[in-house]
Amino acid sequence: MVFKQPDTKEFEQVKQLVEELWLDNETMQPEQFRVLSDDGKVIAFGRLREYEDSTELCSIGVAKEFQKRGFGDKMVKHLIGIADRDVYAVTVEPDFFAKMGFHKVNSYPDSLKHKVELCTKEYHVDRPYFAMKWEKKQI
Repeated sequence: MVFKQPDTKEFEQVKQLVEELWLDNETMQPEQFRVLSDDGKVIAFGRLREYEDSTELCSIGVAKEFQKRGFGDKMVKHLIGIADRDVYAVTVEPDFFAKMGFHKVNSYPDSLKHKVELCTKEYHVDRPYFAMKWEKKQI
């Protein structure tokens, strides 16, 4: 298994999984994504969406047959590891992100305001959404 940018066939799998898992499908571009794949089969995926004022971690998912095995953790750790600045996420799973160093924030870059509004007003789930931030350590 290897982390990599998806090829055309893998990106088609990602798009299907994003729909199945009800994840953020706005402006999806293959170069935003990384996949963990095994012989062309996508196991886990996620993306870093770059804005002028922020980086957003979004569309994180694991294929159903591979869930509950730590692949989501591995994907998030990989993505924040390749990020070159602080990373934000909008989520209903704050405990998942907190264990990887994210913390809840009440203020966030202007670029994420649309996402927060979209999630809280359009995506009707039985749990509240939280904006969270992971801070890149400066060396």
